[in-house]
Amino acid sequence: MNTIADLAWAAGIIDGEGSIFIMKQQRKDRERGHNYILRISVQSTDPYMTKELGKLFPDGAIFSQDRYKSENWSDTLKWQVNGRRAVNVLKQILPFMRVKQDQAKMAVDFQETTKKHWRHMTTLDYDTQEAFYYSLKQAKQDLKIGKSNS
Repeated sequence: MNTIADLAWAAGIIDGEGSIFIMKQQRKDRERGHNYILRISVQSTDPYMTKELGKLFPDGAIFSQDRYKSENWSDTLKWQVNGRRAVNVLKQILPFMRVKQDQAKMAVDFQETTKKHWRHMTTLDYDTQEAFYYSLKQAKQDLKIGKSNS
């Protein structure tokens, strides 16, 4: 079980170095040409950071990111978690978040619109998810230019 200090640390890392986003994934095998997936990720050259997130939240995955490597660049690691597992992380750290708290709340609400199987998704569900997709993109843009709902 994670301590309050662990969760506050993770919230600070995700607030500062992480990304909370809804990925629009193209699909050729379904009636609709796409679906939406919630994802949290943190990418860093500091291996401690990503490995520690992996220990705190073992439902996530850690990847080595070296495909764009130049001889002067350091190796990077990426920790990421998707869907319901991402919501589990967000619900634990939400009380400690400051910068991306609105994004985290939106992400939790988004995931509640996702059915267990894509065949159970209705047109309204997809429309709602698309609205969340654009709303979260706007919230991220607003944060970049200094606007905030808080």
